[in-house]
Amino acid sequence: MNKKWIERRKPRLPQISDGRGDYDVDYGRVVHSSSFRRLQGKTQIHQGDSDVPRTRLTHSIEVSHIAKGIAQRLKVKHKEGPIAELVSSDSLVEVIGLCHDLGHPCGGHAGEDALNACLPYEGNGQTLRILSRLMSHTPGYGANLTRRTLLGILKYPVPYSKAKKRETPPPRRGISGQPLIGPEHKPPKCYLDEEQDVVDWMFEPFEAERPIVEKELIKTFDASLMDLADDFAYSAADMDDAIALGMMERDWLVSDVPANAWYGFIDHLADISEDDDRWSYEKVIDSFMSGSQGRRKMTGSIINYLLSGVHVVTDERMGDDLYRYRVKLEQEQLRLVELLKESVFKRVIEASSVQLERVKIQKRIIDVYDAMEYRPALYLPEKYRQIHAESENGSRVIADYIAGMTDRFLAKTHQTMFG
Repeated sequence: MNKKWIERRKPRLPQISDGRGDYDVDYGRVVHSSSFRRLQGKTQIHQGDSDVPRTRLTHSIEVSHIAKGIAQRLKVKHKEGPIAELVSSDSLVEVIGLCHDLGHPCGGHAGEDALNACLPYEGNGQTLRILSRLMSHTPGYGANLTRRTLLGILKYPVPYSKAKKRETPPPRRGISGQPLIGPEHKPPKCYLDEEQDVVDWMFEPFEAERPIVEKELIKTFDASLMDLADDFAYSAADMDDAIALGMMERDWLVSDVPANAWYGFIDHLADISEDDDRWSYEKVIDSFMSGSQGRRKMTGSIINYLLSGVHVVTDERMGDDLYRYRVKLEQEQLRLVELLKESVFKRVIEASSVQLERVKIQKRIIDVYDAMEYRPALYLPEKYRQIHAESENGSRVIADYIAGMTDRFLAKTHQTMFG
């Protein structure tokens, strides 16, 4: 094992009686954190009328499990050598999956856009900030995770100031005074400038690779694996949720994902099916739109099919194995993933019921942010008042506090402050 991969910003004293590996320690620190628990109060897509919708927590658990499944597939293909070494720890791939959405604020992407209208904010960048600074495990170092784990959640290795294409305007105010958030407030994919010193430390062993990584926004092996797992969950599991919530109609699915995109999946079903029934395009769609048992069977089968298309590519320019190898998906499976994701986005994320909720959530965030920015010594909780007073950027502390709220706590705070 490369010793640079398991280094921490603050060295961890060896525990003689502790049988855990370095990545097992990382896993434990995340699972037992309040930041991870808060994800149970952040909705993944839309609450709807379901009493069991996916939340950011359940989504993260699904991504973590799928990431482990990808690693297990690669273990079968690669019995020895560098790939076998890269996927040798289940705890590593699982903890990166659990971490990937920690920085998403209350209100999801709607909340992210609202906070970005107030100050530079991006959910992936906030994830790094939470893990490296805000978690209370090691004061000043956050959860003090290993270098490799932190690199695994760094999806976009570029700072906000370089990633932005233009200055973000403040919220537009309508005739009523309602703050309105639009596409101009969507943040660039990046890390926050305040975390530059952390990123510099993360890249210390990779100075030869760093210029190419930053120019082409290249992910580590682990980050590419996690990204695929997230795509699998988004395309299959979120489609399951959309149908369960009555937000996806049969005709829409037929229109969005044509029959020829399903052919590889239909062949896969024939290979794994335990009965003698012949699978067809119509039967697949019918099963998806049927009751929960048929739909969830299809969801699991799709994920299994996507896993069959996972492979590793080599970047000969890179010296370190973390950047030399990346996980990719075969074109046939990739096309199905992209079409399902596009369908969920068009039919669900852009649905009027979801978009109307965005306006309400964004107003709550901006109202609370404005009030706390105006009188932080009165409106911030005691813990955050002290941090705010000692901080060089008090606005960032306010954003940290609001972003960490669950959807329900944001609504309660807004109701208390504004009636």
